[in-house]
Amino acid sequence: MSEVAVRCANVHKRFEEGDLSVSVLRDVSLEVKSGARIAIIGTSGSGKSTLVKILLRLYKADSGKIMVDGEEISDRNELSWQQLIGYVGQQPYILKGTIAENVALAEVDDLNEGKIIESLTLAGLHDFANQNMLSYNVGEGGIKISEGQKQRLAIARVIYKGNKIIILDKDKSVKNMNSFFKKL
Repeated sequence: MSEVAVRCANVHKRFEEGDLSVSVLRDVSLEVKSGARIAIIGTSGSGKSTLVKILLRLYKADSGKIMVDGEEISDRNELSWQQLIGYVGQQPYILKGTIAENVALAEVDDLNEGKIIESLTLAGLHDFANQNMLSYNVGEGGIKISEGQKQRLAIARVIYKGNKIIILDKDKSVKNMNSFFKKL
C-alpha cells in the first residue's frame, strides 16, 4: 500500500444564512507527512471541526485543495476514501452487541479474534483483550462500559479496519497521546 500524505492548500469555508456570512476557515494550509501525528488545537468556533468535516467529505470547501498522496479527495471514489480514513468522534457510536462485534462491525460473520485482541490492546483496552471478554455484551449504546472505554473501543475499531488516516475528535480518554500513538 502507498504511504499517505495529506496536504491542505489555501482551504476556505464560509457559512451563510440569510444576510449573515461567517468565514470559518480562511486560507488554511498544512501538510502532514506519512506517519506523522499532529494535533489541531484552537478555541471554540475556530474551525477545527469544520476542517475535520471537510476531510471526512461531510462539507465541501469553498476554495482551496485537499490532497492525499497527490490526489484531490474530491476525485477519490467514496468507498476508497472510507477505507482510507477512520474517524473517532466525541460521542462514538457503540452497537448493542459484543466487544468483538463492535470492533469488527461489518465483518461479524468472519471475525479475526487475534486481530481484534491486538486492536483492543493497541487502543488500551487491556481488560477486554482476551477471548473470554470478546463475547461480553456492552448493552444499548455501550451502557455497560464507561465513556473512556467507548472511546477506546471506537479507536480499536479504526485500528482493526486498518485505516491509514485516523482522526480523533477531542479524545479526552487518551490522556497520554504520545504514548498512545507510539503503539500504532
